[in-house]
Order: sequence, then structure tokens, then C-alpha cells
Amino acid sequence: MTLTKDFSFIVSNIPVLSIVPSNATINIGQSLSFKVTPFNGFGPFAINAILGNEVIATNTVDSGNALVFTYLPSALGSLTFSASATDNGASTPFLFESTNTITVKSVLDAPTSNVIVYAPANTVVTLNYTNANVLFSITSSNSVTANVLIDNLTSSYSSTPVASSTNFAKFVVLNFSVTDSVTNNALDDATFTVTMDVPCGSNAAPYKLIGSTWTALSFTSNTAACTMTFDIPADPIIGLFTSTAIPASSSTGGVVSSGGGGGGGSGSSLLSTSKPFTSGNRTGYTISNFSQSGLASMNVNGVAFSVVENFITPTTAGISVNGMALTLALNVPVQLSVSNNRTYYVELLGISYLPIQDTVTLRIYSQPNVVAIESQNSTKVTIPTTTVTTITPLTTVPSAEASVPATTSGQNQTPPASSSNWIMAAIVVVLVAAVGIVYYYSTTMRKGKGGKKKA
Repeated sequence: MTLTKDFSFIVSNIPVLSIVPSNATINIGQSLSFKVTPFNGFGPFAINAILGNEVIATNTVDSGNALVFTYLPSALGSLTFSASATDNGASTPFLFESTNTITVKSVLDAPTSNVIVYAPANTVVTLNYTNANVLFSITSSNSVTANVLIDNLTSSYSSTPVASSTNFAKFVVLNFSVTDSVTNNALDDATFTVTMDVPCGSNAAPYKLIGSTWTALSFTSNTAACTMTFDIPADPIIGLFTSTAIPASSSTGGVVSSGGGGGGGSGSSLLSTSKPFTSGNRTGYTISNFSQSGLASMNVNGVAFSVVENFITPTTAGISVNGMALTLALNVPVQLSVSNNRTYYVELLGISYLPIQDTVTLRIYSQPNVVAIESQNSTKVTIPTTTVTTITPLTTVPSAEASVPATTSGQNQTPPASSSNWIMAAIVVVLVAAVGIVYYYSTTMRKGKGGKKKA
């Protein structure tokens, strides 16, 4: 006889645990709320949250319900968080688990005072904080200082000068980046408030470099303190462009010479060039080899001039004219050369700065040479009923166009053709000649008469 017995069993999908949030990153001092939920299986489920070898939370829930708890990290770095659950509804209890990673980053300590970093030239400055460093470099001209006040941050700082790339006016690059002792840091999303000095009475604007594009930042100005303040993220490049309020152009016209006429038609010319800033090699967030480049040529009275800009500051410009290097101050003429009896000058009329562009305005002009004529002794010629005295010329006789070589004292002088002295000299010559003729004639006549008496 065959005996049979029917039996049945229930098969459930393998239970799993869901942990939210997954692989979280937080700052030291921040807490996380976790939710551990079992799915599938039979239940009830006994759940334990484990950090290292320590159970930090536990509860028994049915399928679909969750263990919810809050965790406050006490150490930096990466921590392994795991959750285990036992399905007590199965005929044989079933254990399953899931793991997660928590990354704990450092934060800055609460500040006690602000930090002022003074950078007279290209400088790399490191601000050191507990468990975190803020590293930024300041790039500016050797002749310009940048005074940077970082609000809400404090600690000691050290600076290391680096070589200057070129001479700038008030163009400053702030390069902010972040490091800390455990590689991870909490400053990626931080915001700094920066207060920077600017030339009093100037126009200035901060821009941040995103990729290869400069984008304007919102800022406030303190005209009394000559500063500007703006907020920036922790890891950008910031460029501060400053524009000095100087006219970008000037009218042409004559140059008035001492003792002579001026204004209009003296051969003055205006030269204006605008050049963009060009950047050199850029690696990561380090900008180097900033420079301005500009070349212009012009012709004044038939004389050609080639002008190259070398550098600028708020009040000076370094240029080369036909290969001669010059440093020009505003509104101070500098002699270039003498050609065709004319002296040529260059004058810096204006410097202005705009974002990504600077403008230098120059004037090259010429004026006739001024001739110096030294004093000479007067001579006196006497004839019957007439006395004529030559007039000593002026020490300096300006002339609009004439070019007369200067002579040494005691030599005969030739006054300019345009001077009234020419007329006086001519009268003297004629009178002297007349006296000579009269004298000759009188002598001859006396000799002739005398001969007849002897006969």
C-alpha cells in the first residue's frame, strides 16, 4: 500500500534593505537623518544600524516600514555605515544587510577677527585654519598694491613672493582654491566676502572667470574708504579691473611757444590705440603671463613714428617710439628727435581701464626750432648831418618757421630774415658804402686839383 501526504510551502522574494541617503557627504558638526527600509520577505524585521562595531540604532518593523534615526559624526574622513536585518517571519530566520559610506569633511572654526593680507606684488598666500587651509594667490603690478580683507575667516598666514609676469595698472587677479589635511574639505560651496582697496576716485569692477568667460560680480563701493566689497565662491578666479577717470581723447592743434604764436596748424597729431588683455598659459586656476600688446604707426610732417606699448600704470605708460624706450607721465611732453629743423615730442594724454581692455592716448607733435642769438657790440658811423647806430638784437628771437644756426659771442651775427634787424643792418651797409664813396670822391678831387697847381 502506498501512503501519500500533501504539503505546501510559501516562497518569498529575497528581502533587501534600502538606506537613504546613500553614500552621503556632510560637514563635521552636521547631522544626518537616515531611513532604513526592508522590502520583500515576511517580517517582522529586526533592524540594527551599525557604525564600525557599534550599534547606533535598532528597531523592529514590518515590511515596508522603516527604521529612522539621526547620526552626528564625531570624526573626519570616510566612515562605513551598515544596516543588518533579520526576517523573523520566515520558518528559519533570515539575515540580510546593506552597507553605505559617510564622508565627513572639515569646516572652519568660528572666527574671532578678520584677516588682512597685504600683497605688494605677485604673491601666494596661504591662510591656515583648523583642519582646513584656504590658498589663494594675488597677481598685480609691482608698482601697485592690493589690500585684501577676507571677512569671517581668521588665523595666521604666510606669504611667498613669486616672480612678476608683467607690469599692470590696477589689475588684480585673486585665485581662490581650497585644501585641508585630510584631502576632503567643506569649502567647495562656501562663500567669501572680500573687501579690496581701489584707487580713490576711480571706477572699478570685479569679474569672476568661469571657464574662459569673465562674468561681472555684484559689489558695493565705499567711496570714503576707497574700497569695494563683493561675495565670491570659494574656488574661482577673480579679476578686479580698475578704470582711472582720465579723458580718452584730446583735441589737436598748435603748440604755443614762448614769444611766438601758436594754435592751429603746427603739425600736431593725435594717436589713440585700444588693446585687449591677452592671457598666456593657464593651468587649473593659475593665470600667468598677462600682458598688453599694442602697435601703432603715424606720420607727422613727413617723419614716420612707430609706437609700441610696453606697460601701463595708473599714471604712467611705458612705450617705445622707433625703438627708443620711454616711460611717460601724464601731460609731460618728452622730446623724441630733431628733423628738418623741427623738434618732435610725444605726450601721454590719458590712460583708461575697462574690463579686458585698456586705452592709451598719445599725442606726437612737432614745433619749429627756437634760435638763440647772443648780444653783439654796436658800431657807430658818422657822416655829415647823419648818425646811425646799429641795434643790438634780442637775446632770444622766436621764429615761426625760420631756422638760423646759433653763433658764438664776438662773431658777426645774421638775424632772421623775418626780423626788422635785417632792415637796420641793410641801412647801415648802405650808409657805410655811401660814406666810402663820398670819401673816395673827395680824396680824388683833392689829388686832381693839387696836380694842376704843381704844373
